[in-house]
Amino acid sequence: MLTDSKEETKKKNGMTDEERKESVGLFAVFVFA
Repeated sequence: MLTDSKEETKKKNGMTDEERKESVGLFAVFVFA
């Protein structure tokens, strides 16, 4: 159970990391644009 929850959190964190990278890139584009 614990390992399953950790794996799920890792997957969620990975998704959030990708979203953060995309949001940061868009933010930089708006700032420089």
